[in-house]
Amino acid sequence: MMLRLCRAELAVATGHRRAAFAQARGGLAELGRLRDRMGGLELVSGTAVHGRELGELAVRLVLDQPKADARRLFDWLERTRAQVYRYEPLPPLDDPVLADRVQQYRMLARQVQQARVAGRSVGDLIARHEALGREVTRLGWSESPWGRPRPIAALDDVAGSIGDRALVSFVASQQRIAAIVVADGRVRLVRLGGLATAAEAALELRADLDMLSPDYLAAPIRSVVSSSAEVRARRLDEQLLRPLAGIIGDRELVVVPTGDLYAVAWARCRRCAAARCRLLRRQPRG
Repeated sequence: MMLRLCRAELAVATGHRRAAFAQARGGLAELGRLRDRMGGLELVSGTAVHGRELGELAVRLVLDQPKADARRLFDWLERTRAQVYRYEPLPPLDDPVLADRVQQYRMLARQVQQARVAGRSVGDLIARHEALGREVTRLGWSESPWGRPRPIAALDDVAGSIGDRALVSFVASQQRIAAIVVADGRVRLVRLGGLATAAEAALELRADLDMLSPDYLAAPIRSVVSSSAEVRARRLDEQLLRPLAGIIGDRELVVVPTGDLYAVAWARCRRCAAARCRLLRRQPRG
């Protein structure tokens, strides 16, 4: 994957965009074939990181175009996301010895993490973990597929499956954020400004909602934090949903976040948008 990435970056530097896309596409395909033969979620997930930069490079190349192709961008986003999320687990291992060793391997990995958090020495645990890893590999874990790979989602299939709803798929690249909007069988790309502003509001809204979760908050504190959460939700609504209003209308939304936006309570933002729309409808024309 590093070789593929190097070739892709050289192609970009020399103005050969088509060659860069070919390297990214070929690298992700190779990674997929290797991962399809791996025998555990840890391996499937762990190897996905090796294709991340290739996918990000392809997404950036599409977004860098003044008139970016929304369909092409959707395809590259799904190729990148499918590195982990498209696997359907298979039944447990038939080999009882291998199954027992795999369970020990996973338990040791957890013990290593807990020891590091607690500040304890992990030397012996890591040595045992690595030895057990070699054993499960020898027993055939890496040759026993962990799951069945589903096909990468195609835009036409997604458009057909959402019905009357609208799909909003956010994409972040080089501190920019944009949205691919699929509605009425059409796909459009809307650029939404800087990523840092949206990420900050998302984290602040999450902190406010976390603080509101206990039932024993004093009423004044709850009132102040609720007002703060509304402000954060309104900021997100203004940056991420208001520019899409002309496309999505009052449809139900299917939201595909990215990065820090996974922490957003989208229903809260949507309520802000709905309240704003109701207010606008009440205002006299002219």
